[in-house]
Amino acid sequence: MNKKQKLYGSREKPDLILLDVMMQPMDGWVTLKTIKADKKLSSIPVSMMTVIPPTPDIIESELIMIFENYITKPFIKTELLNKLHEAFEQRDEIKRNYE
Repeated sequence: MNKKQKLYGSREKPDLILLDVMMQPMDGWVTLKTIKADKKLSSIPVSMMTVIPPTPDIIESELIMIFENYITKPFIKTELLNKLHEAFEQRDEIKRNYE
């Protein structure tokens, strides 16, 4: 199975994608770009998770515009739930604005 087949493996579209920056064989940034470049997947909110705090390169790059939030590990459960709630609220707001 190749990388693209893994992205399309599910028949159902998820409500949210949690990506770890340090994944193998395709890192989270490459996966994020692949998801957002695909018409079938681009509307799915993506939250990035990592032990690495956001660097100035990330903050100043175009990547900052294509994911919903950046969750630094370790995190507490309520922090994670709040971030996910924010991502769903953002998605719902966008839907309302375009309906």
